[in-house]
Amino acid sequence: MAVIKKIVPNVYYHIVSKKSNKVMDVDALSDCNDGGAVQIYDKIGKENQQFKFVPDSSKKFYKIICRNSKKPIDIVSMGSSNGAQIHQWSDTDAETQLWNIEFNSAGYFKIISKHSNKVLDAGLDDSNNSRIHIWDDFDADNQLWYLEKPLISCKSKPCKSTCKNNSKVLSKANTSSNKIKIVK
Repeated sequence: MAVIKKIVPNVYYHIVSKKSNKVMDVDALSDCNDGGAVQIYDKIGKENQQFKFVPDSSKKFYKIICRNSKKPIDIVSMGSSNGAQIHQWSDTDAETQLWNIEFNSAGYFKIISKHSNKVLDAGLDDSNNSRIHIWDDFDADNQLWYLEKPLISCKSKPCKSTCKNNSKVLSKANTSSNKIKIVK
């Protein structure tokens, strides 16, 4: 795996926990709704596990947008205490939706809230559906992330959200060749 040491804005990535090697994921049961839980989960390649980084007007912070819902990750109830959970929410331009990205020399990075100055933390429980939250920065592996590009790229293939308000969704046409087709 090639280490990605720089974010290219508006390109979708898997955001992977250094500790568990599981990816950031919006709970599939509520993946298009405001309040959808942001958690860690085994990488299965779905669009609710792919995120892009969109710079704000200052170019110092990013919104982290889920490919499936087109909604940014956000701190629940504008929390600023250790353990405040992360969910997705409609874009409000709030500081709870803005994040600083701080890379280290090995290619891992911290995701730091503009609102609380705390880092995204995958927690100590590595099981699927474990909620991501904010916490004081202890430079621990559960607070470090790395990027992987997903197998499907919107630059070469049409990508559509599976949310209810879209009439098209992706499906695998042939699992052995990983071709996709648009289903109407």
